[in-house]
Amino acid sequence: MKVTNRENNPILAKKNFFRDVLTKLKNKCINKPIIITAIYKHTDNDIWVTFVHVKPYTNNKFQNKNTKIKYNQKLCGHINISRNDIEKYFKLSEEYDNEDFIIIANLIEYTYYGMKRIGLKLYEENYFMPFRLKTINTYIDKSAFSKCYEYSKDDLLSI
Repeated sequence: MKVTNRENNPILAKKNFFRDVLTKLKNKCINKPIIITAIYKHTDNDIWVTFVHVKPYTNNKFQNKNTKIKYNQKLCGHINISRNDIEKYFKLSEEYDNEDFIIIANLIEYTYYGMKRIGLKLYEENYFMPFRLKTINTYIDKSAFSKCYEYSKDDLLSI
């Protein structure tokens, strides 16, 4: 696949290949990791793990009856993360296909077929658990939120 630029690839631009929202966040969060939720899609790829429906995970401080923020807006359609990095914390298999996970990661820039894109690299720091299955009882320590980029109301409204 040859990717040169957005103007030459309107289909890729429409599919969010360029991950515009993540690019904007990268410029705002300056070396702070983000917290997201995403759904695991099982593949037999030994190198990458694919997640779809990538959404911001917040501590719900904006949630009240008068707030009309759409919490379910996607940051991007899919993202791949290194299988080696993920499996330090959780052994994924077909059994977890379509399960929702919480991911704490840094936004990284890389070049793919000559185009700059944004990807994710797990935030790995001492005691931190950057990857976990999302359940009703999932708890994220307040210290995690303090180390991560805090989505603003404007961030959530502009997605």
